[in-house]
Amino acid sequence: MRTSGIPVFEYMEVLRFISGSISLIGFGQGILLAFIFFFAKKTRADKFMAGFIFTYSIEFFNNYLRSTESFADFPELLYLPINFFYAYMPLLYLYQSALIDKRFDMGLRHWTILLPAILELYIFSILFLYHPDEKMHWHNSDWGQRWFWYYRAGGMFFSLGIALMVLFKLKKYHENVVHEFSSLNGVLLNWLKLMTVMISILLTAWIVQLILENQGSSLPGIGTFYWFGQMVNVGMIFWIGYYGMRQPIILSHVALNPTPVKTHLDKEEQLKLEHLYQTILQYINNEKPYLDPTLRLSDLVEAVEAPELVVSRAINECAGVNFYNFINNFRLEEFKRLVKKDKRAVYSLLGLAYEAGFNSKSTFNAYFKKKEGITPSQFAVKARNAVEDGS
Repeated sequence: MRTSGIPVFEYMEVLRFISGSISLIGFGQGILLAFIFFFAKKTRADKFMAGFIFTYSIEFFNNYLRSTESFADFPELLYLPINFFYAYMPLLYLYQSALIDKRFDMGLRHWTILLPAILELYIFSILFLYHPDEKMHWHNSDWGQRWFWYYRAGGMFFSLGIALMVLFKLKKYHENVVHEFSSLNGVLLNWLKLMTVMISILLTAWIVQLILENQGSSLPGIGTFYWFGQMVNVGMIFWIGYYGMRQPIILSHVALNPTPVKTHLDKEEQLKLEHLYQTILQYINNEKPYLDPTLRLSDLVEAVEAPELVVSRAINECAGVNFYNFINNFRLEEFKRLVKKDKRAVYSLLGLAYEAGFNSKSTFNAYFKKKEGITPSQFAVKARNAVEDGS
């Protein structure tokens, strides 16, 4: 029997070599990145990211052992305690929590989510100590095969559930982040959301495949999907490392709480909010804190000496906008003032935008067009023509 002119035996050997090579690349890359995150970066979130990358990448080594049939040649390697089906997604969840929540504390609730991984490590450590002949006999038995199937399926369902928890928490965070930050660069975590979605898709496909395998069937094109999935995982490890290294700690509070909404206030409460709002306006007009692109609600809170939620609500109630739009409206007006002042177009529009407190070209252009209905360039032409006509 031949496949496209190549004997099946040789064809399978080539596939094993390719699979083993991809697995070793992914494993080596992941271990290096995990080492860098653990030792070169200092925050608790980075320690969790190191754990996630390590446990996610270790599966590449398992793939290498399977693709090279090393378990058959070296049965003592069976049940090596490097299976982490129940570990990598909880570690990603903890990374997300430590990254964005300044109230994060490794309490009982977070240890509970790691309990299945601890149990997994314990069980495999016990099994690994058995004699190689006993391990091979049990592994090849019907009961052993069924146990391992349930173990893998359970791990994938568990990981998918945690992935959905990560996505839900990110959704809630996205809805409320505009109440704390005046610039969303490095804050939205879109890379983390996309990565979690990709992992969820891969997990769903493998769950379907496991169920079909149990029924003696298989997904169409599963072989191609397997290679594609491996390549995606290798690329994703590099991607995680790149964005994870650049990701600053966010440590939010308001962004993890429900968005302040307008409710009926009695006259006294309304007067208090309006008084606080006037204090905020006075501070902003006098000190111009919006020129700082990293301005956060916590900075404003410190300046006016009022609780975060009260300041956020005062802005929401009295200005009718969230903190993000509130501050960027001042930046927009500052930009327009600078453009009109720069009669001879000495400075670039982007330079003036940065001077006004914006720190992203795309964010500035989109915000300006949304608010003014024209592009910054069109506004600059009109403003400078108006100045010339007036002179």
